[in-house]
Amino acid sequence: MSSRTAARAELSLWRDIVILRRKIERELEQRLQQDAGVSVADFEILTTLRSAPDGRLRARDLADVLGWEKSRLSHQVTRMEGKSLVERQDCPTDLRGTWVVITEQGHSAADRGENGYGEVLANRFDVLDESERTDLDSMARRVVQASDPAACDSAEAIFGAS
Repeated sequence: MSSRTAARAELSLWRDIVILRRKIERELEQRLQQDAGVSVADFEILTTLRSAPDGRLRARDLADVLGWEKSRLSHQVTRMEGKSLVERQDCPTDLRGTWVVITEQGHSAADRGENGYGEVLANRFDVLDESERTDLDSMARRVVQASDPAACDSAEAIFGAS
C-alpha cells in the first residue's frame, strides 16, 4: 500500500470517527439537558468525580484524566460552581493546589442524567454484537494509550486499572 493510499485510508477512518463522535455527542447533549439540565462537559466532570476517592480530585489530575487543558477545566468548573454542581477547595498540603469536589446537587444531576446517557450509547452501539464492541473498545484503548500514556497512567493511578 502506498503512503498516499494509507493516508487516504487514515483520513477516511478519522472522518468516520469524527462524524460518529459528533452525532453521539449531539444526542448526549440533548438528552442530558432534557433529563438533568447539564451539558456533556458537566456530566464528564461529574461522573469522573463520582468515581474518584471521596468525590474529589486535584484540578490538575482532573484535567489530565479528561484530556483537557487547564484553562478549559478552570472555565468549566467556574460555570459548574455557579450551578452548585461542584466546589473548589484549597489543598492544605499544597498552597498552589485546588481540589474540585462534587456537591449533592452534582450527585443528583449525575443520577438524573445517567439512564438517558446510557440509553443513547446503547442505541448507537446496538448495531455491534458483543465481540465487535469488545474489539472496538480494545482498539480505542490501544490508540489512546499510544497517544497519551501519561494520562492513562494518571487515570489508572487514581481509579485503578480497567
